[in-house]
Amino acid sequence: MVWTRRGLKWKDPNHPLPEDRNRHLSKIAILALGLTGHSPARSALKKPKTEGAREFLQYNKDVVETALEAHKTVKKVGLQGYYREQGAESASERR
Repeated sequence: MVWTRRGLKWKDPNHPLPEDRNRHLSKIAILALGLTGHSPARSALKKPKTEGAREFLQYNKDVVETALEAHKTVKKVGLQGYYREQGAESASERR
């Protein structure tokens, strides 16, 4: 995985095994692409350039779908609006 190839030495107390840490970091990276609201980020999620990326995104399809939904919202209302909407959804779920 890319994190290992790059020599990442950071240890995550919530994901002590390197494989678990790497999967977690990759999911965060996918979600971060969605939060940019930028067209190239959407393209990277929808049309990855390498076979490895295609396989990885297919394996994490649920995370990619979440990132694409976030991207759509951020593009429409901005990041602040996205977080405002997320806060409203969370509040209604608590009721």
